[in-house]
Amino acid sequence: KNISGDNNVAIGSSALYNNTTADDNTAVGRSAGTLLTTGSDNIAIGQGALSYEQTGTNATAVGVGALSTQRYDGDTHNTAIGQQVKEDLIRLSDLMLETIKPQDLLILILGMTQILVEIT
Repeated sequence: KNISGDNNVAIGSSALYNNTTADDNTAVGRSAGTLLTTGSDNIAIGQGALSYEQTGTNATAVGVGALSTQRYDGDTHNTAIGQQVKEDLIRLSDLMLETIKPQDLLILILGMTQILVEIT
């Protein structure tokens, strides 16, 4: 279905299958980035990684099913590493950052499992 997208790499059955005009995406694994249409500069490695995103940009999903349910069309700069990392998206801008010390934030990030943290 690629119409005018440039510099894309797709390896695996249905990888980047619906790409139309997106540029600079890399998808490795069955159904990796399968619904991306116009989102650019994404990396999806692993079966089903980033499989429901359509227009988001600059996402990095590494692992079977990483960010597989992300469908925040137009969302940018999300990163998930690990199998099935996708369940919750916490936007740190929604937290009261003035009450969090930098060392506490590091502990918060390091202590999370199955939770994606996006710093906006």
